[in-house]
Amino acid sequence: LYREQGRYREAEPFYKLTIESAKVNFGPNRPETAVIHNNFAACLREMGRFDEAESEYKTSIDLWQNKVKQPDSTQYAKLLAGYAKLKCERGDYQESLKLYNQALGIVQKNMGKNDVQNAYLLANIGRVYLDTRDMDKAAEYYKAAEKLDLAALGSDHPDTACDYNNLASLDREQGKYPESEPYFAKTLKVRLAKLGPNHRLTAKTLMGMAELKRLQKDYAAAQKLALQALAIQKK
Repeated sequence: LYREQGRYREAEPFYKLTIESAKVNFGPNRPETAVIHNNFAACLREMGRFDEAESEYKTSIDLWQNKVKQPDSTQYAKLLAGYAKLKCERGDYQESLKLYNQALGIVQKNMGKNDVQNAYLLANIGRVYLDTRDMDKAAEYYKAAEKLDLAALGSDHPDTACDYNNLASLDREQGKYPESEPYFAKTLKVRLAKLGPNHRLTAKTLMGMAELKRLQKDYAAAQKLALQALAIQKK
């Protein structure tokens, strides 16, 4: 709960206690131990403590590979995807794509190519391509993720809003400002309705819209949106 609210320093001691408890109650051969290390790694990554996060991700994956030994599990795919996200944020794009594609292969093997569980991985692969400025590939993967989420979850689900936000950012980065605006508007509408006005993702949307307005040289609107986002982040 603390991590979901962005209260990472408050979450950290609970993760450490949970890891120690898992060692006593589960042991290294149970999936729970690897998952807990993965969750702590994600918390550290979100705090920007990348070296510590890398260590926790490696521990998680090592436990799964050598103790749990379930290489085709969709839970293992989640561990790989977490590590892939860190690699992307550190600029190691080739390794990130390798890990994401490994995870995607596992999910598709278990669930099929049209299952909604593929959407998260497709969107994150799209993000890697966006970061490497391969806009055509980014669009391909972002749209594939949106298609799966729309079919399974509908147009007003928070996961679908993530797809809208990704496509908005992609269009903005390419200077397609008129195309970007409606995607941002749809993102904000869903997040306000489903997550509320004080959620961190609502703030993130407002900040993305502010950047779009800045690029359009509408500085008054950009400032207003940025101040709204900052007000949420301070709560």
